[in-house]
Amino acid sequence: MKLDMHSLGSVVEKVLSKNAGPLIITIDIFCKREEIYIKIEASLNKKFLSKYLNVKEGL
Repeated sequence: MKLDMHSLGSVVEKVLSKNAGPLIITIDIFCKREEIYIKIEASLNKKFLSKYLNVKEGL
């Protein structure tokens, strides 16, 4: 499964983010099925998250 910004919201139950401090955010991803969780976990990396969050990679 190739994950992109549009497909993440379509395959999971819910995505929540919140500030955890001045330089930290947390992201909660809720999955209904374990196989979806496993595929998403394998796809999450710095490149994907920086694009998803619209921030420069490496910050």
